[in-house]
Amino acid sequence: MNDRELFDLLSLALFGRKASECVQKEICVSCGKPAENFRTVRSSMAYLAFALCQCCQDETKAFVDKARGGDDISHAE
Repeated sequence: MNDRELFDLLSLALFGRKASECVQKEICVSCGKPAENFRTVRSSMAYLAFALCQCCQDETKAFVDKARGGDDISHAE
């Protein structure tokens, strides 16, 4: 099993869709909406790797940042 097949199995389990099929259809693996209007080349390249639209990429980044303490204002004290 290669990496793409493994990622498809994972995305199928998490989102009910295969990431590779979503990229072919140009939709987001997470929300199912059209994957368009990326703000940067980096974001559009991330879509090809992870099949997340710009909005879902932003939400994922915010979640990760908060989990790491980056957006947690309680650390400012």
